[in-house]
Amino acid sequence: MSLIKGLAGETVIYGVSNILSRILQYILLTPYLTYIFNGPNKDQYGIHGLMYAFAALLMVIFTFRMETAFFRFGAKQADRNQAFRSAALPLAIFTLLAMVMVYFSAEQIAGLLTRPEDSRFVQYFAGIIALDTLAALPFAKLRLEKQALRFVVIKVANVLITIFFTLFWLEACPRLIAAGHTGF
Repeated sequence: MSLIKGLAGETVIYGVSNILSRILQYILLTPYLTYIFNGPNKDQYGIHGLMYAFAALLMVIFTFRMETAFFRFGAKQADRNQAFRSAALPLAIFTLLAMVMVYFSAEQIAGLLTRPEDSRFVQYFAGIIALDTLAALPFAKLRLEKQALRFVVIKVANVLITIFFTLFWLEACPRLIAAGHTGF
């Protein structure tokens, strides 16, 4: 019974933190981005939606589900570091190579998805996917080591930092540039 209680507790902590962080991001960013892209840039909102759909699929492919393998082979404390290294190295190499290829062929990829001049969106999302892919295994390690509080704090901090930089790049920077501040 204690095993089931422990599993239920972990499920609640990790599940709720993931759901809460996504809800927070959705509640704060969706109305704002809808407002930003309402007007002459309306078509770019659809491009972002398309990119997010591909990002979700690519995250599954790019992680190779290594975090699941890490849970299996890193379950014993003695094997944990070796399992982490064995999963992290190919994941990092593949991510780096794939992102370099995507970055330099972004115009062709954008041409297939939308139009070639949207290549910067492909490059942005390549960076986002790379960072999320590289973060998947350390998050799995936190879960395996039962560091729930650290896991939740990092997840929520990630959302808050994302919101901050979204507002910074879309609001503060254009205003600073319009006011004549071109250097930081």
